[in-house]
Amino acid sequence: GGGGSTVGSTGAGGSGTGGSSAGGGGSAGGSAGTVGSAGAGGGGSMLTLGDVADIQETFADRPTGRFINGQEAVIIQVLTTKEEDLIATADAVKGYVGSFNTQHRGAELIVVEDISKFVNERAAALWQNGMAGLILVLLILTLFLDKRIALWVALTIPLSLLGAFIAAMFGYDLTINVVSIFGFILVLGMLVDTGVVVTENIYRHVHEFGKDPVTAARDGAAEVASPMVISLLTTVVAFSIFFFLPGKPGAFFSEVSFVVSTALLAALVVTFLFLPAKLTRSKVLSPGNKSTRLERWFAGLLTGFRDRWFMPFTRRVSIRWRWWNAGAFVLLLVLSVVTLRTGLLPLTFFPYLDDDIQLIRIELEPGTPSDTTAARLMELEEAVWRVGDELNAQRTDHKPVVQFVQRMMGPASHQGQLQIVLMGGEERGIPAFRINDAFREAAGPVHGARFVRFMGATAEQRFGGLPVDISVSGERIDEIQMAAASLKAILETRPDLADVADTDQRGNPELHIELNQTGLQLGLTTQMVMTQIRGAMFGQEIQNLQRSGDDVRVWLRFENQARSAFTDLARLLIRTPQGHYPLEEIASIYPTTESLEIRRTNGRRTIRVDADLAHPSMSAPAILSDIETTILPEIQAAYPGVRFLIEGQNREAGLVTEAMANVAPILLLIMLALIIINFQSFSQTFIVLISLPFAFTGVVIGHLLHGVTMNIFSVIGMIALIGILINNMLVLISAFNDNMRTGMEFEEALIDAIQSRFRPILLTSLSTVAGLVPMIFVGGLSSAFLQPPAISIAYGLLFGLFISLTLTPAFLVIWNRAKRKGLHLLGHSEATAENIEPAVRLQNHQSGSFS
Repeated sequence: GGGGSTVGSTGAGGSGTGGSSAGGGGSAGGSAGTVGSAGAGGGGSMLTLGDVADIQETFADRPTGRFINGQEAVIIQVLTTKEEDLIATADAVKGYVGSFNTQHRGAELIVVEDISKFVNERAAALWQNGMAGLILVLLILTLFLDKRIALWVALTIPLSLLGAFIAAMFGYDLTINVVSIFGFILVLGMLVDTGVVVTENIYRHVHEFGKDPVTAARDGAAEVASPMVISLLTTVVAFSIFFFLPGKPGAFFSEVSFVVSTALLAALVVTFLFLPAKLTRSKVLSPGNKSTRLERWFAGLLTGFRDRWFMPFTRRVSIRWRWWNAGAFVLLLVLSVVTLRTGLLPLTFFPYLDDDIQLIRIELEPGTPSDTTAARLMELEEAVWRVGDELNAQRTDHKPVVQFVQRMMGPASHQGQLQIVLMGGEERGIPAFRINDAFREAAGPVHGARFVRFMGATAEQRFGGLPVDISVSGERIDEIQMAAASLKAILETRPDLADVADTDQRGNPELHIELNQTGLQLGLTTQMVMTQIRGAMFGQEIQNLQRSGDDVRVWLRFENQARSAFTDLARLLIRTPQGHYPLEEIASIYPTTESLEIRRTNGRRTIRVDADLAHPSMSAPAILSDIETTILPEIQAAYPGVRFLIEGQNREAGLVTEAMANVAPILLLIMLALIIINFQSFSQTFIVLISLPFAFTGVVIGHLLHGVTMNIFSVIGMIALIGILINNMLVLISAFNDNMRTGMEFEEALIDAIQSRFRPILLTSLSTVAGLVPMIFVGGLSSAFLQPPAISIAYGLLFGLFISLTLTPAFLVIWNRAKRKGLHLLGHSEATAENIEPAVRLQNHQSGSFS
């Protein structure tokens, strides 16, 4: 086969040339055969294959291998479908592992990666934070309302969540996982707000208006029913935007939206049907219900603060200093936007999440022998264990931070990676990115490596890939390669980037073979020649044996020393009908270098250059913006035939932004319609809408104080914040409209509304903030993704107190006086501050006295 050496034997009657032509003895997989020849005299002798070839049984010639903590291993993966219980499956596997190890010797099963542990740890952290927050909520309500009221309000929370569970059972494919638990924790504060507003208003009707419990429950719930229903529905509409997001963000956040929306809708039923009924039947509203001394002290403290300090303050800033008030809020909002635009507050699409499994990927020059790659991986593994020993020495319990290191070769001979399993984040206490930095520092430069990347195991799968990912495309591959090399070299000098790499995998010099005139005259074709070369150099599969259920492939090829030099190829005999000719006589052989893989984008050859952030707190959009404005134009000028396109997380963020831009106007119109239905006024709806953006100042302040990067989780928090702020403003303006209908003067009605709604607005805000405190300050690594939305809601609400109780009233005053002056200029001298208000005009119209 393929121009090998002739194998023969001498018979009894003379000599003969062999009965088989074979491509030399290489490694074979365990087969015996015979090679025979017939001599001239008719005699002959038998030769076994072992007489003419070396037979070796080896593993397949592929650069694969798995080692766990330095010991050779076989990896077994146990996966579950979405319909199966991950925790139950993991427990069953661990039970089998324990049974196997007690019954066998010489082999041991080790659980290296256990996703159920990850899920349990994060779920436990979420529930702990949620329970701690709930306890703080109950404490706030007990101190400022009543202990029994606090318990009844707390009971509405599990009932509302139960409604979400029932909805999930019948209408949505939802599982209990980290994402859905995140939704449950996020909605807790909003559920508390609903119960607080209704209960406090019922309580007020009993103690301030002297009504009996049944009448108070009916009137108190009815009084706030419209604003509460509208505010919850607007929140549901706002959260529904996540159902329309594409790709992984849509799949991720749609579960959060479903949990929040169904829980809020269930809260409507619980709050207006269950809660008033239970309050009337309990002793909490009866005259015999006595408050404790501590409750009376806190109630007096709150009332004293409202009447002595806050009301004089809000009267000044909302009425007398209204323009200064609005100007100060506008200035703060502008400063907040500038802070974000200038990069003082880092902005990124998807935040860094702590990962218990880290990867170190290495890629040497293509064609590097697997032994060299294995040696480099072992050097990296030694560095990892050195860092692990240093971290262990710093712990008082001396538990191993680095638990397992899996060394993996392949898929090509020049590629490999280490998979490092760390101690769980909550127990570890050190962010994984700091440990990765220690790995990088201990490893130092890796000789001969095209790149070495240190990353979390799920980093590339999260929402579009790496933070910096730029494709370089064009028509000429040489120009693309030079432009990509220039970009890579510049990015490697940036201190804000790490592990810069590209996809331009150019192999070792290749040998191209082209038939010359002699080869063509011999009737050869390129295919005929290459078939013989492949058979001789790469070998031929001559048999496939079955043994113990496995395939054993038998290959015939030259020995390594007979196919490792250029001269071996040049002198290879090519079989033709006219005889055997050396390859160098019938073909031209010349070296060249080609890419190992070809990528195309929209039909154009493409090379991608990507990198990770040097620190999670850095802003990927700011870095990409700087690259686009300062680096890419220079390279574009040097290589005008190439085109640059930002990929990775930036591309995913663009798709999400585009989807939001398409859906947001429709959802905004629905929200506007709902608020207009409540107020029956376009002007008051507009005042609510223009008040909302000012809460962004509180969001920015919170992120700056905690050093947290603003990201898509922060956006989720802002959407929840919008719902709570709308609730506060609807309650305030509805009370103002009710006062106007009773015949109060404008300023008196506004001040009375602020005073009467001060307590529920303050309580809803403080109770929500109290529920978020554990997630902000003691959330831990496992629930770190809860911190951005918690900061957005908590600090936005604290700042929103001044918006609801001072800025929105100031806008009402400004609009009233501007409208009245405009009507006076148009000749409507009968216009007063009272009769131009929407509530009064509607009442006059309904009574027939409208003119």
